[in-house]
Amino acid sequence: MLITYLLVLSLLLFNIRRARENHNFKYSVLALFGVMYFGIWPFINFSASIALFDDTIAHVLRLCSLLACVLFSFSPWVTRPVFSYVAIGLFCCSLVVSFGLEKPIKRKILLSSNYFNGDIYLPEFESHVSLAPYRFPSDLYEIQVPDSWLHKKLDGYFDYFISSSKSTQNQTELEFRPSCFDASAIVISELLVPLIASEKVLGAELEKDCSLTTFGYHCLVKSAYTGEQSERLSIDGNEVFERWWYFIASDDKQYGGVMDIVFFQNSQANQREVKSLLVSFSFRDGGDSKCLTPSSWM
Repeated sequence: MLITYLLVLSLLLFNIRRARENHNFKYSVLALFGVMYFGIWPFINFSASIALFDDTIAHVLRLCSLLACVLFSFSPWVTRPVFSYVAIGLFCCSLVVSFGLEKPIKRKILLSSNYFNGDIYLPEFESHVSLAPYRFPSDLYEIQVPDSWLHKKLDGYFDYFISSSKSTQNQTELEFRPSCFDASAIVISELLVPLIASEKVLGAELEKDCSLTTFGYHCLVKSAYTGEQSERLSIDGNEVFERWWYFIASDDKQYGGVMDIVFFQNSQANQREVKSLLVSFSFRDGGDSKCLTPSSWM
């Protein structure tokens, strides 16, 4: 990438005299580079982040758009007032696209890819599990939590639940942390990409599954820390066995839900309870539009 930038810089230096002598040239070239930076590159990078194509193709596309701008700078058209007006108009359109239509375009790219072709299996409630309703603060959503789980608060405000084993001296088996995210600002994949990247650094065994239903967008990420290359994580002295993140968003809701589940034991019963909890998720109407998540959970 450094070689590419050096090449572009050297080509532009050949035109430095034209830039000094002609203001239309400066306006046209700067506007074209602005179109590339704000209107083209963000969507190339986003497409590569969701594996629509690999990083090599993304690099080639960025390089081609960069060289196209450089080649335009050698054209006699860039010194004409009409071209500068057109280039500035395209630059303004790219700003509108980047800051006003970025999310709808990214959503279209997501839907045109295979990102939501998964099939998340979440069973219906098991009749023998006693459940209690829990409403997330700000009345954003509601879930059904097993009433055997202990309800606690972090920093006196953030709710979370723990499930302990009576047979092992009340040792914590799992920790459930409900939270949220601003779905009006980003698409759901922009949460998963950095999360998966950070988990790969830890050497975790990852499994991602996303699906699209009439209810909304669903993504379940499972991260296991049992491999030979994975780092051993611990929370409050308890070694983490596995961690799940369940993301859900809807087009007609400003905020989405995030369910963060930390397993300290390899228990199929706990996993069944968690899946029953996840399927109970329902958005609420009339929330007061507040979404806070403690940094220690991120």
